Amino acid sequence: MSDRKKAVVALGYFDGVHKGHVAVIKTAREIADKHGFSLVVASFGGNLRAALYDGEGSFIFREEERKRLFLSLGADETLFFPTDREFLGKTGEEFLDGLNGLYAIAEYVCGEDYRFGKFGACDVKFLKNYAKIHGQRVTVAETLSFGGEKISASLIKRLFLSGRIREANGLLYSPYFISGKVVKGRGEGRILGFPTANIEIDRDKAALRDGVYAGEITVDGRKYKAVINYGNSPTFSREERLIEAFIPDFSGDLYGKEITVGFTDYIREIKKFGSEEEFERAIEKDVETVTGKGYDKVRTER
Repeated sequence: MSDRKKAVVALGYFDGVHKGHVAVIKTAREIADKHGFSLVVASFGGNLRAALYDGEGSFIFREEERKRLFLSLGADETLFFPTDREFLGKTGEEFLDGLNGLYAIAEYVCGEDYRFGKFGACDVKFLKNYAKIHGQRVTVAETLSFGGEKISASLIKRLFLSGRIREANGLLYSPYFISGKVVKGRGEGRILGFPTANIEIDRDKAALRDGVYAGEITVDGRKYKAVINYGNSPTFSREERLIEAFIPDFSGDLYGKEITVGFTDYIREIKKFGSEEEFERAIEKDVETVTGKGYDKVRTER
């Protein structure tokens, strides 16, 4: 253990990588830089809440998405603990002993409400006592608030469901996004001159309020402004819930490609329009809202 480079470990679930999480990771990065240590961000992979609450629960960002965000925040290494019953059943001491078997830990950094061990039985006080015995340090990052409430994944998910995506994004390190492979839709938008890139809604990802959003689509590293329908399509009697993104300035076939759909603002609720013409006018207005300009659609024969 002595021949390994010493590490600062940032501890937390960090599923939203929100401002509170960012404060923990940045504090850990500053400590690591000051002493020449490496920074390890330690989290849980998969859907921790679903594992703890019999399938109920969602995360804001997937494991691979969080890893990307952790690295951009300065992590030298990321560690994701499993969410199986065996690991979640470890005592606090077993958890920390295992972590120390992996790294030469000089210091831990966490939030004030950090809990670990079986049933979350251990808190920051337990961590400090353990660290003292092992000649380590603990730094606790300050809790951050929004509107008088602690910034948390739960708060952000409530903002999502009420359509307050701009406020939610203001609390996140990265605006909310969903990645996925483009699947074939029913083609109504293409026929009417508004072809969409469709991806399925990930049931483990935090849900948004159904509606029409302004956003950005990233394709092959390039970003495009987009009008995004999140939910069903009552105008075309389709109850299947999808993410349908219309990208005014893109031409080409996206089927089968991996794209990232970023949500920046809630425009309006999803409506059942009485005619194709009414639907077209609404989409044209949405495009103008998102891009600041009109759109010359090209209809496709049925």
